[in-house]
Amino acid sequence: YFSVVIPTFGEKGVALTKRCVESLRLTHEHLGREAIEVILVEDSEDQNVLEKLDKIANQHNCQLLNQPNGGFAKACNLGLKNSNGMLNFLVNNDIEFYEPCLQILSDAAQITMAGVIGCRLLYPDSRIQHAGVIFVPTPDGPLPGYFDHILRFQNAMHPYATVLRPSLVTGALFGITRWAIDVVGLLDERFGFSAEDVDYCLQTMEAGRDTFMCGYTAAVHKEGATRGATA
Repeated sequence: YFSVVIPTFGEKGVALTKRCVESLRLTHEHLGREAIEVILVEDSEDQNVLEKLDKIANQHNCQLLNQPNGGFAKACNLGLKNSNGMLNFLVNNDIEFYEPCLQILSDAAQITMAGVIGCRLLYPDSRIQHAGVIFVPTPDGPLPGYFDHILRFQNAMHPYATVLRPSLVTGALFGITRWAIDVVGLLDERFGFSAEDVDYCLQTMEAGRDTFMCGYTAAVHKEGATRGATA
């Protein structure tokens, strides 16, 4: 039994959320709907949007929550506070599943005793978007460096991507164990839209559990489709 929290925002997010939930239910239907708790979190009080999301929630056995516009981390935390899974996935609404990705990640998390787990994410053209996260130093820049995705734009089946290894992972599809929630807590809401995922991975590692990238499975991510690119 695991939980899935899908944050969404505004009219633009409705169609993406619908496709995300449909693909999730279709690829995991062999587990039965009761085995996967799905929580939609709308980051606004737009009644027109909420009515449309309510139809999606009723059709696909989801819980619908909402809050005044408070940002990605706060929306995720609202979902996590209401989740019951031993493993809790944060899934961007612009994710599309084509295989039982979350089941595979759930198994991998149990085997590795991970605190946090993620997977390969692919662009719609099947090139790699994410196979882990790495710090890139910029010695001559105004900042010491930045975090970027490993193997971005490489072939989907790159040998370094199709493995199980310790790595920071992106919050676009982010499995958080109940242990991590109990020990580390929730996402830091001071991060409005980015870096809360890396921060959480680092906190989990400091608390004593590894974070893993499981390349045995993948999902498609239409990066930035709802809110756009990080400023």
